[in-house]
Amino acid sequence: MLDFDRAVNTATVTATSFRVWGRSGGRMTGTLAWSIGNQRRTFAPSRNFFPGELVHVNLAESIAGVDATPLTTGGRTLNWLTAAGAAAATFDLIDTVSVRNPGGSTTRLYGGNFPDINHDGWIDYVAVNEISADLRVLLNRADGNGLLHPVIQPPRAIGVEASPNEAADFDHDGLLDTATANTTSNSVSVVLGNGDGTVDPQQELGVASSPHGLAALDVDGDADLDLVVATSGGNTMSLLRNNGAGVFGQRSDFDSGGNGEYALGYGDMNNDGIVDLVVGTQNDESIRVLRGNGDGTFTAQAAAIARGRPWMIAIGDVNGDRFLDVAVANGVSNNGAILLGNGDGTLQSGVVVNLGGSTSTVIATDLGDLDGDGDLDWVLSGFGGGRW
Repeated sequence: MLDFDRAVNTATVTATSFRVWGRSGGRMTGTLAWSIGNQRRTFAPSRNFFPGELVHVNLAESIAGVDATPLTTGGRTLNWLTAAGAAAATFDLIDTVSVRNPGGSTTRLYGGNFPDINHDGWIDYVAVNEISADLRVLLNRADGNGLLHPVIQPPRAIGVEASPNEAADFDHDGLLDTATANTTSNSVSVVLGNGDGTVDPQQELGVASSPHGLAALDVDGDADLDLVVATSGGNTMSLLRNNGAGVFGQRSDFDSGGNGEYALGYGDMNNDGIVDLVVGTQNDESIRVLRGNGDGTFTAQAAAIARGRPWMIAIGDVNGDRFLDVAVANGVSNNGAILLGNGDGTLQSGVVVNLGGSTSTVIATDLGDLDGDGDLDWVLSGFGGGRW
């Protein structure tokens, strides 16, 4: 249910100006109704979202009131996590699967995402691989056991040394697509899903040197998902705008204000309805919020101390104050840190958690409700020690 500040010209609310989608399930269809003199819009989803799924609602700035004036500039974005059921937060190994091609050709997993790529109501796995530089899709067996089919052949080529990735519906066909940042080839790959587990050939887009962090968000208020990349070698940020059909234009670069842009997250850090960027810069060991202006530009806020060299960022409200916070994995610094948000786009200095033991190179961080109690839990992983 969305309440607007005045009566809406309902003809301006269309499938392209009002989008509801989930990161795991893609576009959500449903029934729509207006009430309170066309000031309230109620959306009833046609199916359930997945437990713990990140849900997005994108409103374009083209939505207007009955007086024909836009309701807002820069559009608006809403995000939330769906509730997860109660669980013991313990895990059992049920299977080990291989992402190798028949014959055992060399590859190396370097990330992945978990969308319902064939739209059958079951979560699948899209493996991101370096060395072989490709995506490999493993479909869920869809029998409730959580097991996967072998890799769909052939794999789909992407850029070299891909890792950070985003699953999103870039062309608004209701099917989830994948974008990757490719560190060695200095590019971003976008592959569009066909709905059967296969994907189209990549659109490879050149960016500045050594891209790592990647974010898919609406930067300019048209409700299309654009791409922003943090490039440590170029010491800059790169923006790639979506034309609405999943086709991205030439990059435009801008500065974060930091040194060595590497980690990247996004969220509404000041509760103004416009999505902001959160950038981790390695050389000065800091986290910076870049407040979105709604027109494709950003305004850098004061730096916060990361307590290490940021490798990856996760965004969520970890202390229940309705302000977004930052959970950072600090790479070779062998620690993680929580930076609490102040609700105005600024962050407090990081509070460190040292992993200790034999763990080294803390490269991944994520937030989610693992036990279903309504609080966000935090997971860090270390590469060298091979443990969580």
